[in-house]
Amino acid sequence: MKGQMALVEEFHRKFRVLISKNPSLIPEDRSSNGFHLMKKEVEEYLAGVQNGDIEKVFTLCQKIINMEKRANCFDFYYYERSQKEANLELCKQILNEQFKDNCFFRVIVDSRKEEALCNNIRDENKRESCFATLKVGN
Repeated sequence: MKGQMALVEEFHRKFRVLISKNPSLIPEDRSSNGFHLMKKEVEEYLAGVQNGDIEKVFTLCQKIINMEKRANCFDFYYYERSQKEANLELCKQILNEQFKDNCFFRVIVDSRKEEALCNNIRDENKRESCFATLKVGN
């Protein structure tokens, strides 16, 4: 619970909201406003994903306070953009190793990059699959 309280405190500091010594629920009128703000941001995020507007997704990722969720959001952003641009440099920005491997694999195989790039993939099975897929295509 201490971790969650620290996040709430960080949020309150960021938005200059009074920080109480004793945790309590906020009045219903303010919680309703908070709900509508969050709902609007989630809807904007979904619209960005559905419309392929990765810049909007990136902007919304920046607003996420929880660091793990923010990292996951950015991983998604870098993955989507790397696939769209066939850009391996963007795959290197991904923190989640499994997601990063998938990114490298898709960019290398889908854009028929050179075999040596398969060495960027850490997972041995996926790396071998990358080599095999490129050899079959040549």
